[in-house]
Amino acid sequence: MPSIYVPLQGTAADLSMLPSTGKKGVIAYTTDTQEIYTDTGSGIGIPAAWKLQTGGGSSGVASLNSLTGALTLESTDSSITITPSGTTINLKVAGSAGPNFADNEILAGSGTAWTFVNAPISALPVSTSVHLYVQEYNGGPFVRLPPTAITSIIGNAMVTAASWTAGALMADYRY
Repeated sequence: MPSIYVPLQGTAADLSMLPSTGKKGVIAYTTDTQEIYTDTGSGIGIPAAWKLQTGGGSSGVASLNSLTGALTLESTDSSITITPSGTTINLKVAGSAGPNFADNEILAGSGTAWTFVNAPISALPVSTSVHLYVQEYNGGPFVRLPPTAITSIIGNAMVTAASWTAGALMADYRY
């Protein structure tokens, strides 16, 4: 799975001291001038290590303020594309559809051995990739458990610290 990077943001003055991440296509946004830059892969600071992204609209833009018309931002190596569509922004990483999410999945199993339909992303900490819930009583609400309720996850198999009856556990997770 390709690496996914969170856009960097700060004032133009703060970003003027920002070194290259060493990864072409990482995005930086200046909060005061509303400009978007992509990492060139070497150097320190804007503009040495970062390239201002322009284009879009009917006459081209360097800012997203008052934008009209279509705008597509693409990293210099075409690995990342950002395309606004109505009131949403679509982010695409080349070669990957990105993570999927499973919500309100009743887990198969009982006792301390449980199975997910899909294998959760294991590269992330369990506390951020899996949220586990237990049904306190039959027909009652599900209550979120702390991350320590999970002993291990290997593939789509999970071991819990406590024992639960079949149908008592529900999970939200990324896979």
